[in-house]
Amino acid sequence: MFKSYRPLLIVFPIVTQIIFTLALSIFDGFSLEGSIGVAIFFTLPAFLLAVICQFTQYHQRNLVQMMLMPAILGFVVTVILLPFFIIDTGLGDVSLLDESVMALLRGLMIAGANAIYSPLVLRLFLPKA
Repeated sequence: MFKSYRPLLIVFPIVTQIIFTLALSIFDGFSLEGSIGVAIFFTLPAFLLAVICQFTQYHQRNLVQMMLMPAILGFVVTVILLPFFIIDTGLGDVSLLDESVMALLRGLMIAGANAIYSPLVLRLFLPKA
């Protein structure tokens, strides 16, 4: 659709932020903390994916890369930033092993959402080869 990758850097993260914020407001109600979480765990990997797409010159036929790269980015960003985002879980006395398993499962959950969402929307912004 676009001949250049420049609109991808701006439009794709904004569309990601809007879609996931609306989905969050449907399921959990709108809150500023939820929007910041969406920005950290979905929009940041979307922007990093747009940068990777520009440098590697992805096009619409790179379907495997469009599924694998967002999943990896979403998992890594979640596992690294989740301990800083969730200060107090309110679960009381939780062991380190339980917290680690919860962080890995949340990372897999966000990686799965990114892997499904990104190829569907990213194809709209990438050039045809």
